[in-house]
Amino acid sequence: MFSFSNNASVKAFPHLLSTLSCKHSSFSTHGSLLSLISNAKSLPQTKQSHAFALLNGFLPQSISLCASLILKYATFHDPTTSISLFQQTLPFSRSAFLWNTLIRALSVARVNDDFRTYNQMVKMGVRLDDHTFPFVLKACADNLSVQKGREIHGVVFKLGFDSDVFVGNTLLLFYGNCGTLKDVKRVFDEMPERDAVSWNSIIGVFSVRGFYAEAIHLFCEMNLRSGFRPNMVSVVSVLPVCAGLEDGVMGGQIHCYVVKTGLDSKVTVGNALVDVYGKCGYVEDSRRVFDEISERNGVSWNAIITSLAYLERNDDALEMFRLMIDGGVKPNSVTLSSTLPVLVELKLFDSGKEIHGFSLRFGLESDIFVANALIDMYAKSGRSLQALNVFNQIGEKNIVSWNAMVANLAQNRLESAAVDLVRQMQADGEIPNSVTFTKCSSSVCPNRIPSSWKRNPCKGNSHRVLS
Repeated sequence: MFSFSNNASVKAFPHLLSTLSCKHSSFSTHGSLLSLISNAKSLPQTKQSHAFALLNGFLPQSISLCASLILKYATFHDPTTSISLFQQTLPFSRSAFLWNTLIRALSVARVNDDFRTYNQMVKMGVRLDDHTFPFVLKACADNLSVQKGREIHGVVFKLGFDSDVFVGNTLLLFYGNCGTLKDVKRVFDEMPERDAVSWNSIIGVFSVRGFYAEAIHLFCEMNLRSGFRPNMVSVVSVLPVCAGLEDGVMGGQIHCYVVKTGLDSKVTVGNALVDVYGKCGYVEDSRRVFDEISERNGVSWNAIITSLAYLERNDDALEMFRLMIDGGVKPNSVTLSSTLPVLVELKLFDSGKEIHGFSLRFGLESDIFVANALIDMYAKSGRSLQALNVFNQIGEKNIVSWNAMVANLAQNRLESAAVDLVRQMQADGEIPNSVTFTKCSSSVCPNRIPSSWKRNPCKGNSHRVLS
């Protein structure tokens, strides 16, 4: 049997198929064809393999080849052919393995047909197994299908698959996306067996939801009692917690753990450490970690620029931006939205126009964060017309966009326009908040503010409840 390398070129592909056709052993050819399909790098290569399998009589009889092709077509965003391949198989050959493959393929292709396929599988009396539920639950998590996910959880419990660690991990993913923290904690506590993925999942959920103390506690539990050492995913999940708490001591302790376990060579860990030290006010440590990252990426540069800007080291932040550009690293929306406030503080408004040029060049001018920063920059430089042009180009404005534009008009003594914009804001379904009121009332006579809004200003609620 010939070997097929992962980096085989597209040009070599037809030759490999030709080699297959010369083989006398169907067993050898079948195995080689499986390898060829698995390593196909494009849709045309997949179609060539498919055609070869048909011409040589392997399909629809070979379930393994069919399953491999179903997945590969989905990978290249052709779920229609995946479904067609499944339908061409003999009904009696459609085992749980083949049904699971189709459900997985539809999930990979982001087709909202997973549930219909799952329901058909149940209707046909196919025996569900521990591979069925992770794929269906992942689809529920991706599509935020809360009710369907809870129903499937009930089936999982009824059939006894709740003790399977892979099913349990997918339940954590589902409830992490769609449920409450109580749901997540209950599933985790009831798992008879956990692995590193289980621990990383629950740490990540509590971290993202802002329950920092719980996330730190779980990280320590994992390190001391779980039998699993925190890995790169664990560290990257918990470091933002230290940043959120502005706990540089805890961040330093995790940094020591990172160095001890050799995780400091990972660029994602380095990026997270740069952010933590910046948020905690340790600018020298932040810069030192950045300098030690051997293979910096755009996230690395964004982390150091954001950290320096956060600490009001504006000259240093601007210098890092220039070094980033000189190094040929392409800026993204995070880079530009972090750099623009720096230029405002330094009153380098002409440089701000250059950043606007960058946004146009890289297609970022309509990004909500970049646009909001541009509006603020133009407001503070007294250029209301340019700010309005940026504002009008935003596809889906958020409350920050409206408030920035209201502030722009108010600061530049365009009181009537500011009031009109608040009215337009309400007409578009965006509820003014206390920031809107403050920005507008600072320069507009109270009797010109819309009375319905003045009587009932919206107040934000920052309290979180574990529910």
